[in-house]
Amino acid sequence: MRANTNMEPIPQDILNETIYRLDGPLRWVLNENRDLVCRAEVQEGSKVLDLGAGTGYLSLMLAEVVGASGLVYCLDRSSQLLELIQKKAKKKGLRNIQLVNTNAHSLDFPDNHFDAVLSSYLFHELADLAPQTVKECYRVLKPLRKFVIADFRRIEDKERLQEIEKWYAAQRDGAGEGEQHLRFSLQDLERMFVEAGFRSIEISTWLDFHMHGIAIK
Repeated sequence: MRANTNMEPIPQDILNETIYRLDGPLRWVLNENRDLVCRAEVQEGSKVLDLGAGTGYLSLMLAEVVGASGLVYCLDRSSQLLELIQKKAKKKGLRNIQLVNTNAHSLDFPDNHFDAVLSSYLFHELADLAPQTVKECYRVLKPLRKFVIADFRRIEDKERLQEIEKWYAAQRDGAGEGEQHLRFSLQDLERMFVEAGFRSIEISTWLDFHMHGIAIK
């Protein structure tokens, strides 16, 4: 399934900067992706959705966990990033990855379809569409299964918040140009979970201005 969203191609030099930022060694050494995958409780044979897959930070590990009998759907608006995931998967000998080039807020999947839904640093980009996206995640998730999300956390210190946003805006790939990274607070995320119908909600700060959220349908 590759529903084209007609997103403009990213110039190669800009794309390289984005990949470097998303695949930097510090990000991998922190093992955040391993923690998120563990908390999703996926098993061999699971069917999983990685929402905003990027460079495969969660997707590749998920594919290894669910095994040959499972399937990981990597959803992203950038076909170029999805192609990168495909190359990485081929290099690792993973054949259980499905690329989905479409938007996150209107998912072309049936109700109760996935054993887990995960998302890593996508929701701040969705802005006003974030609540609708959470509702879509609830819809496509099977009952009693988990939705796991990681994103930036809005902080109270306005001066430091502006400092962090300024740093992102200065990145060469334009990661922060016109974009608000520390958009949602812990309370905002909890509210979106509750309004979507999730229960057993657990939301916590991770490394200062980041947050993790886990909820059960």
